[in-house]
Amino acid sequence: MQVLARQLNFSLSWKNAPGQWGFARPLGNSTGLMKMAQEEEVDFAIGCLAMDPDRYRYLKAGASHYTSKILFAVPHGRSYTAFEKLFGPFERSLLEMHAFVVIVACVVVLILSFANRKTRAFVYGRGVSTPLLNAIALLFGGSVPRPPVRNFARTLLFLWLVYCFIIGSLYQGSLFHYLQKPMHYPPLKTMREIDRSGLYYYMVDIGTRFFVHNPSIVRRTRIIAPGKDSLGHAIAQIGLTRLTDGVILSPMDLVAYNNRVNPRTRFVHIAREHVSVFPVGLYYPKRSPLRDVFDEQVRMIVPSGLVGDWIKRYGDYDFFARPKEKSDPRKLSNEHLAGAYQLYGCCLWVSVVVFLLEMVSPRFPALRVVLRHLID
Repeated sequence: MQVLARQLNFSLSWKNAPGQWGFARPLGNSTGLMKMAQEEEVDFAIGCLAMDPDRYRYLKAGASHYTSKILFAVPHGRSYTAFEKLFGPFERSLLEMHAFVVIVACVVVLILSFANRKTRAFVYGRGVSTPLLNAIALLFGGSVPRPPVRNFARTLLFLWLVYCFIIGSLYQGSLFHYLQKPMHYPPLKTMREIDRSGLYYYMVDIGTRFFVHNPSIVRRTRIIAPGKDSLGHAIAQIGLTRLTDGVILSPMDLVAYNNRVNPRTRFVHIAREHVSVFPVGLYYPKRSPLRDVFDEQVRMIVPSGLVGDWIKRYGDYDFFARPKEKSDPRKLSNEHLAGAYQLYGCCLWVSVVVFLLEMVSPRFPALRVVLRHLID
């Protein structure tokens, strides 16, 4: 507008609308900015105004100078719990392979428990009575109280030690990094994911027109109260993690502006799928003579590339860039080690259950036989 003002030699006096864009309706029934333009309270209306049939009917539309998108601003993904962080160093495929190796080891021990003593002595070593517990102890970095003497048993022990050493070293080396950094699941990406999440749909009143034929969204819609930049304020609440129970329908540019003026810690993500693409332009009262004059200038400015340059400076449109992580080490706290405490509590619970089973096993011969096979 400043360029137009210089070109056409007029001054600007801005007036904010009560609420936001509003609806264009018959004279006397319009709301927001549309009412101000229709009743000639202002000479023209500007502010990410989409070209819309209802607005054409009651106002005079100017030439489009920009094309934007309507999409959903989504909250940050759910934070990893302290226990979930313990699985962070390894990908799922590696965890599955590790579980497979441990299960195979347990199955082999279980099968050999039915073999005679000579066979077990050859595989485990003479005098080794708890091979399964020994394997689990080595897996967690423990030691074997009585190493085998025979070559075959020593070879098996050596191979298992090498496997446990490699896996344990890699895990411990990565775990310190994963315990320190805040980890989140990825934000919602598609409309289907948003629908399945059960989150509310926050939007201003005019946004409901996109979903009149989708009752599942209408039932979960929450209207953002009209007010000065109420939509921008709601988007900022997502960046501050104060709004986590819903997504916000918004023009892409409002989210981009929020991400430019706020630090990276308040970054707001968007869904990769958009709801609508819309051309943006100015609106004038029906009797205004300004449209043709302004349109002539707009049609010269747009091809020059100035609008594209202004847009880049207006907001941060790199919505899918990965934030830079701080590499400086930090001291671990009890919050970081909460997952380890939880795991320790689970192990204590298992030990209590095993102890109780051992206490009652003399009364139940079948249970005693099962326990003996599991341990021996």
